Amino acid sequence: MVDYLKDKSFVEGGLSLDYEETIAKIPENNQQLESNFLLYVTNTFDTKFGGFGLGDAPAWREGQKFPRGFTLNYLLEKYDETGNEDYLNMVLKTFENQYTDISELETRYHLYDPVEGGFHRYSTKRDWSVPHYEKMLHDQAKFIRAYAHLLKITDDDKVKTAVDGSVSFIIEKFYDKEGGFYSSQDAYLEDGYYGLTKEERAKIKPPYIDKTRRVDSNSMMVSAFLYLYDTYEDDEFKDISEKSLSFLQEKMVGDDGAHYYFDYEKDKAFLTGQSVANSWAVLAFLDGYDGLNDESYLETAKQIADYSLANLYDWNSGGFFERNSKDEEFYASNERIDLSKPYSENGVFSYSMLRLYLITGNLEYLESGLKTLGYLLDRASGLDETYYVIKASQLVKSNELIEDYAGKKDEINGLLKKRQADFFLNDLLKQEQSKVSLDNAPELRDEFTDVSFIILAVLAFLVGILSFLSPCTLPILSAYFAQSFNAKKGEILKNTIFFFLGLALVFSIFGMGATLVGNVFRDNRIILTRFAGIVIILFGVFQLFGKGFSGFNLRFKGKHKTPIGSFLFGAVFAIGWSACIGPILASLLLLSATSGTVLKGSGLLFIYALGLAIPLIIISLYFDRIKNKRFWEILQGKVIRFPIFGKQMHIHTTYLISGLILIVIGIFIFNDYLFRLNQLALQTGYVQDIIIKGEEFLKGILIK
Repeated sequence: MVDYLKDKSFVEGGLSLDYEETIAKIPENNQQLESNFLLYVTNTFDTKFGGFGLGDAPAWREGQKFPRGFTLNYLLEKYDETGNEDYLNMVLKTFENQYTDISELETRYHLYDPVEGGFHRYSTKRDWSVPHYEKMLHDQAKFIRAYAHLLKITDDDKVKTAVDGSVSFIIEKFYDKEGGFYSSQDAYLEDGYYGLTKEERAKIKPPYIDKTRRVDSNSMMVSAFLYLYDTYEDDEFKDISEKSLSFLQEKMVGDDGAHYYFDYEKDKAFLTGQSVANSWAVLAFLDGYDGLNDESYLETAKQIADYSLANLYDWNSGGFFERNSKDEEFYASNERIDLSKPYSENGVFSYSMLRLYLITGNLEYLESGLKTLGYLLDRASGLDETYYVIKASQLVKSNELIEDYAGKKDEINGLLKKRQADFFLNDLLKQEQSKVSLDNAPELRDEFTDVSFIILAVLAFLVGILSFLSPCTLPILSAYFAQSFNAKKGEILKNTIFFFLGLALVFSIFGMGATLVGNVFRDNRIILTRFAGIVIILFGVFQLFGKGFSGFNLRFKGKHKTPIGSFLFGAVFAIGWSACIGPILASLLLLSATSGTVLKGSGLLFIYALGLAIPLIIISLYFDRIKNKRFWEILQGKVIRFPIFGKQMHIHTTYLISGLILIVIGIFIFNDYLFRLNQLALQTGYVQDIIIKGEEFLKGILIK
């Protein structure tokens, strides 16, 4: 049972205090939203190669890098607003490194395909080289929108080539002449196809194109073509926009809102009650109404919005639920309702509802748009996911919607009481209040039970195992043995568990998405790494003098010493060791930043740490069970005595060896050398291929 049903303020009805305060907090949180977002964008911007996620890391650092089209467009909007060329230059730097000139086909193939046009899904290298060659419709929509905006500002020839090439690719490969766009083009033979010239490609069977039409990515592309028409007044762009909107109206929108996908073989749309479908569809038809002045598009937008308010909106606390589907053929009875509230789609809903209010004056749109924004402002997510939250925030400020709400509060409270009385979850809430079993009711799933998170969790765990098997294992094993194996028999397992808890704590903080604590840890990683190196060197010095980690052990009355030293060592070592697993950790951080919530992001990194630590726990369990006294005598070492300047000195072999190991590792961590060791294996194309295919394999198993 999810917490939603346990919250008495919801079950008893009426507005809770937190619900009323949601609106009151919006002005203050609005002020922080853009400043925090710009700070995060600036701190994560790669000044060497453009894009986001690695900041000013050393030039030799590599790792997967995903495009952030909405974020680029936001920077261009800020440039238009302020004239600050720093925003423009960030977009230019990114474009320059994503772009591939036709003359560079064999020497510098980056994210843009210079032969057929269009941009690939993401890059496996920091400099945007070695792309994952699949082309996704939603990526093309974001690229076209952002770089058409850039072209409007700069009139740069290369930008024009990329925009024209991408638009041509969409029209030729993805656009259905009856309206609408296909979903994706397969990676196929990878560089065995995409690294070839136009003539060479013509001799090979072209990559498979998935002709499924998804309403979210179709909506994004329609909005992109509407922008092109508004900018260039080309009737072809208008025609494509009109046909695609008509297709969506006729084939994918009905009384039950927007359907998620259209199966071209069955000539039928499927999956109702999805926030991802309805949010983007409302936005596309609003853009169609604004760009083409067609009243039918406004009516369709209102139709989808009204369905969403009746079936997806939370009239108790704001925000739109993930799913409320009636499609029994696709879901088990306990899976048709999902009460998690996806950040990105709620941002789109908030922005669209507020736009609808400004057009129609309908207070339900104002109420839902503002309350959803208030819900989102208390949370954080990734870069592109925040774009429409900011757009909604800007609408509120520029149109004084808080003041508008305050002036109509009594009328809004009246409609709220009516809506809450008809709230679709009321029957389940009443059952909970009456202690009636909900076993036969749809299970209201929390965020840790959705399939997408399960996939990410499995991947995170497997990547933790992969990290243990990488060259990075040498330093962590050495440090681990040095720290743990001078413990007494029976204590190794306990020390290992506390070592893992310290490791997991730091990695969980790293996974806190776009929160302040997570930002501080990631954006100051080099400083923290050097600090960790110094601390580990000091640990090594303590070992040399026989002090070990006893200085970090605490005693409580009547109890033995607690292994706080192992916990602190695990935490400190996690900071320093993150350099070695940089590419893997960067990938996981990208996943955690877009996983929806802080809890999910932290959970992914905790699971990663678990995958990393389980082999250590197994090893420690094995050693703790060894009964051979001779083994323990060897492990405990012996004292070596020698004279220095007439004085008899003594040193323990265990402390000597473990201390020297820790000092050497500390020096490596301080100088950020561990990453280079990691390059020996983790960044090969073979390993990247395993990771990508492993992801696709898991999706194939779990998403059914």
